Amino acid sequence: AGYRSPPQPSFDFAFDEAWVAQVNHVKRKIRSELNLPDWQKYGFGHKRAAEFEQLAASGDDPPGAVARETVAMSLEDFWEKYEKPGRPCLISGIPEFQQWPACQKWTFDGFFKKFRHSHFKVGKDDDGSTIRLRADFFEEYMKTQKDDSPVYLFDNHFKHEKKELLSDYRIPHYFPDDFMALANDDRPPYRWIGIGPKRSGTVMHQDPLCTSAWNTLIRGRKLWLLLPPSTPKRVAKSKDVMLPDDDDEACNHFLDLLPRKRARQDPDFHPLLCVQYPGETIFVPGNWWHCVLNLDDTIAVTQNYVGRHNFASVWRSCREERPCWSYRWLRNMEALAPELAAEARRLNLQVLEIVRGFLTWGE
Repeated sequence: AGYRSPPQPSFDFAFDEAWVAQVNHVKRKIRSELNLPDWQKYGFGHKRAAEFEQLAASGDDPPGAVARETVAMSLEDFWEKYEKPGRPCLISGIPEFQQWPACQKWTFDGFFKKFRHSHFKVGKDDDGSTIRLRADFFEEYMKTQKDDSPVYLFDNHFKHEKKELLSDYRIPHYFPDDFMALANDDRPPYRWIGIGPKRSGTVMHQDPLCTSAWNTLIRGRKLWLLLPPSTPKRVAKSKDVMLPDDDDEACNHFLDLLPRKRARQDPDFHPLLCVQYPGETIFVPGNWWHCVLNLDDTIAVTQNYVGRHNFASVWRSCREERPCWSYRWLRNMEALAPELAAEARRLNLQVLEIVRGFLTWGE
């Protein structure tokens, strides 16, 4: 379902000129340090394409690296086996079980026909301003691109005509809690639709504020590299094996950096690789490092969340990184979820006791 037929030329020369010019403009904004030819300098889309295809044909490594479950798993079993201990897993069958309209509606042709003149986020510039690209321009780019790490449509704004996308999927029933919803419109970005061309992806990272995440794939395949939270940052980011001319984009990570890391046999490096297929939902617990590569053109939806089993770690992170916002969140908790507010205040007292203990230590 996630594979494309060979692209057909548009034969509309004015349109071709327009989309190429706009995509080049976007590329210069997203990665100002690169000249346009540098988007293909490693040759992952041409001279090293065979290496990529070999990678795309691989399976989980080691076999069973990430547990695979079906939608028959109960909520209680998910909590006990995965969410409480912070263990990743893949769950098949959720979109079909919940009868997501996205299963039928989110095809490449259908999506781009519906939203062809809508603009979607594809990145940020050096000043942090959002860069957007018209959907029909992005479609033509995706059909023909040979870039090492292509432009990725990853949008979290579901307003105006895009609002209907929210009715095309449901929150998987394994994630009933959404405590940041108490912050109302003031909450940080938390949900995205992603349309990723082949070879695009995300660099190695941890999700913000210790939040956990789920990602459901509708079209194509993704390759995930996961590292436990205990992995030191220097190891996770692979800076110790990068050469001066290396990049840290997803394709570089899998084809160049990962083999070097494995050759070094670093005792702190314990990679888990898994392929995510259409209809599968991956659960990524808070603080797990992950790097994701699109093996095909893909369509997915993902959300970060705060639930009963990760509230403590998220609250501590928010208090440290976003204290003013945390205060507003707490005020809303007090009005709408007093028991949760009481838990937040209890966690605050724990921090205070630790600080007091540190200040009086050795007296």
